[in-house]
This record gives sequence, structure tokens and C-alpha cells, in this order.
Amino acid sequence: MMKFLIRPIRKQFSADKELIENIHNIIGEDPDNLALYKLSFRRTRIPNPDHTTFQENNERLEFLGDTVLDLIIAEYLFRRYPTKDEGFLTASKSNLVNRELLGSLCKKMGLDSMIVHESLFDSGTQPKNIYGDTLEAFIAAIYLDKGYDFTRDFVLDRMFGQFTDIESLINLSKNFKSKLLEWSQKNVRTVEYVLVKESGAGHRKMFTVQVLVDKEPLGEGFFSNKKQAEQNAAKQACEKLGISE
Repeated sequence: MMKFLIRPIRKQFSADKELIENIHNIIGEDPDNLALYKLSFRRTRIPNPDHTTFQENNERLEFLGDTVLDLIIAEYLFRRYPTKDEGFLTASKSNLVNRELLGSLCKKMGLDSMIVHESLFDSGTQPKNIYGDTLEAFIAAIYLDKGYDFTRDFVLDRMFGQFTDIESLINLSKNFKSKLLEWSQKNVRTVEYVLVKESGAGHRKMFTVQVLVDKEPLGEGFFSNKKQAEQNAAKQACEKLGISE
């Protein structure tokens, strides 16, 4: 009888040990409350053995993580750009907390491999925001486990510092598409964005977009999401047309 009890206990211990190591590699420390991190990866409501109640999923953590992330980014921008107006700060924050970027960061950090019951969704029905939502839940787990200062350092130094260029994302707040549109309306010109190429799969997908002014290609943008590729194309067009930033 004892042999049958030891086997699942050892299996659970091994799984927990691996999870602790993975979390340590991501945040730089062992978790103090492993249960919080386990919950942050639980995407579905799992029935308890009696089938009358359900284990909690990560939606409450996602709610908290969204708020914590907003505060960290808002505070960073407020201190980093003391002379910028509210419009710049708002646009910059939107670039840093958008769902596509958060989903990409989730995968780059390897959090996607820890999501519980991800296999319940096939490629056609999997929730669009599953990765960004999971990252927000993970941030909430860090906040509850380690506190605000540690979480802020993780977001700014590790999440953004190691896996993307925060300053380049902030610079996207210079909305070149809007500038090009204003110029075209003032000068009675037509502007069109054309998707030239879409390559790769999943989180490695890349988009190439051309911007046409009066049917003439004046810029080409390349990036992992279509909207940013359009911005890059518009930036090239603005430079060629002498439209100031």
C-alpha cells in the first residue's frame, strides 16, 4: 500500500521542484508561496474530485496583475519624462501594456509552457489573449509573494529590460500614421497601407507592410505585429516627405 502512496508524492515533488527552478530562472529568486504561481498558470476551472465544486482559476490574479502593471509603467513614465504631457504618457503606456506585446513577452520568458490545460483549446478556439492574461496573473503572483518594489524591478529590469527595448516602444508614441494622415488631408493626397508579406508562425510571425501615397510606395515597415509594421512604414514615408516629428 505504501508503495502506491509514495509514487504520486514523488511525482508531485518532482513537478514542484521543476516549477520552482523555472520560476527562479525567470524572476531571480525562489518563490515563497508556490501556490500563487501555480494559480497564475491555471486557465480553466478544474473540478474537484466530488465534481460539485471547482478549483479557482487565474482570473482574479489577472485582474490584480493588470492594475499592478499599469501602475508600474505609469510611475516609470511619469518619472522618466518629467516634461512630457499627459497625451505622450498615455500613448507610451498603451504601447507598453498592449495585449500583443504582453503575449509575446509571455512566450519569450517561457511562461506559455507552464499554462495548465492549454491543450483544452485547439489552434482555432484558443482564447486570443491567453498569453497576455497569463503574464498579468504571473505579475500579480510576484506582487503578492514579493511585494511592489521587487515586482517593479522584475517588470522594468527583467521583463522589459531583457526581452524587449522599452525606449523603442515608447518612441512609437510618435504616431507617424496620424502625422501622415494629417499631411495627406491637408495636401489632398491618398494614403494606403498594403500587407506585402506575412511570414513565420505563432509568436514568430512577421509582417511586411508598404505605405502608398497616391499609389506610389514611399515606405516599408517590418515587425512582429501589423500595426507596428504600419507605423514603421509611415515613419519612412514621413522622412521622405519631410514631415517633421
